[in-house]
Amino acid sequence: MAAAALLLAHPGVQAGTISKPPTTFIASPNYGNRNGTPIDSIVIHTTEVSLQGTIDIFTNPANQVSAHFVVAPNGDIYQMVDTAKRAWHATYFNSRSVGIEMVGYAHQASTWNRNNLASLVDLLSWILDANPLIPLTHPGGDAYDYPGDTYNTPGLVAHGQVQPWNRTDPGPYFPWNDVLAAVDARLNATPEPTTLLLAAIGVLGVCRLKRREHATRAPAAQRLTGR
Repeated sequence: MAAAALLLAHPGVQAGTISKPPTTFIASPNYGNRNGTPIDSIVIHTTEVSLQGTIDIFTNPANQVSAHFVVAPNGDIYQMVDTAKRAWHATYFNSRSVGIEMVGYAHQASTWNRNNLASLVDLLSWILDANPLIPLTHPGGDAYDYPGDTYNTPGLVAHGQVQPWNRTDPGPYFPWNDVLAAVDARLNATPEPTTLLLAAIGVLGVCRLKRREHATRAPAAQRLTGR
């Protein structure tokens, strides 16, 4: 499904109807205020270090770096900054965005698997449901295409689009179209119970959407820095 076709494609769900996925909160001291800036974007990152390394970096005030969420390879989700606050993950883009760090490496296809992609879809669906100004689209281009090298399009964007001079994450293997399609299905689901299952296919970790019928019907800190 083309990303452009998904623009503003989530009015089918009443805001607040998608539950927040299970998370473990580990507070980072590294955050600020949004100062009234509305949230209209989500930035997807890869950590380039391990889960524990990421948590250690984000909980150290000397590093001055953080993200709102960290998704582990097994699908566990850690929240480190309240979404009402500005995490320090994407420099000038921080005030308008929610930052999600996927534990893994931008240039390793094995970073993506059914567990972390399924959790990401759950998390994205909840964030978009709670923040209707975020369009469900992956816009093109990068900061070099904008005046002052400042990316200025809302949606689900790559860290590498915001900072193309020193970042490439989440990298070439991230399955943008499949993730957006799964989130779109979740946001526009009918009231009957559904389950979204993301399955890795080949080295690209391509997602597959499966619908279940109702039962009655049968240095590391420098690599992460983004303040």
